[in-house]
Amino acid sequence: MNLRHFALPLVAAAAFVVPGVANAACAGAGLITRIAGGLPQDVTISRSGSTVAKPRVLEVVCTGDVISVRGAAVVTLSIDGVGAVKVDRSKPYTVGPRKGKPTATGNIYRAVGDQVMPDMKRLPWDARTKGEELPEPLHFSSPVEGVQTVSASRTSLLVRLIGPGPYKVDLLDSSGAAVKSAQSDTAEIVLSGLSLRPGDYRLVASNGGGERVEMKLRAENGVPAASADASELTDAELVAAMHALELAKSDPNRWSFEAQQIIHSAPANGLDRERVYQLIETYGF
Repeated sequence: MNLRHFALPLVAAAAFVVPGVANAACAGAGLITRIAGGLPQDVTISRSGSTVAKPRVLEVVCTGDVISVRGAAVVTLSIDGVGAVKVDRSKPYTVGPRKGKPTATGNIYRAVGDQVMPDMKRLPWDARTKGEELPEPLHFSSPVEGVQTVSASRTSLLVRLIGPGPYKVDLLDSSGAAVKSAQSDTAEIVLSGLSLRPGDYRLVASNGGGERVEMKLRAENGVPAASADASELTDAELVAAMHALELAKSDPNRWSFEAQQIIHSAPANGLDRERVYQLIETYGF
């Protein structure tokens, strides 16, 4: 996903149509980064006399939007030039004009709305299920086809697993020698204190039930950089998310694992990372 290619012609850049809001002009000024304590229907975005239905994480908010919340829900916004803003039912929030300078040919917020939101809205927001589910076998959340590439500069690796625990993860070099190991009762395991050299590695995960899975890794120095348009964002965590999403979408069987590392290493600023991880993990399956 190359955001640079998503820039709209100057003539078209004046209009941005949100599903359910006909012909609505949008001067993108920020994004929703988290909805906690409630569901999308607890959040209302009023825009030019219309309403954006069930806004989600990474939904673009526009200059002049009024964000209202009901019940116990709390919405976190990343507003350009303002930073993180939390909105609850006590007081609606009106989005002011964006402070940053948009590029001549496009707008990063418009790119997010056009390219990321259709994928984000595919994800089930309410994970409640009916009836009893059979437990899933142990597996990595990232695709394991081929060889996943990771930056050789990483000093820690986040490993996300699905299936019953407790978990043990071993990082082995090309000769099979142990580089680092970790154990956890939770399905997110961090291997820290690494000093990787370029080359081939294996991640081996196992659990208390005797299940075992492997992922082939290759550490390289030349991981693609984020597209230049992402530099418009003032939130470093969102810049990392956009970089991760474009990388994972471009070649999930090679870059999904590195995409998770990009987000994991970013400074936390309110983003619902679980939602972004889940989107990354849908690419390639």
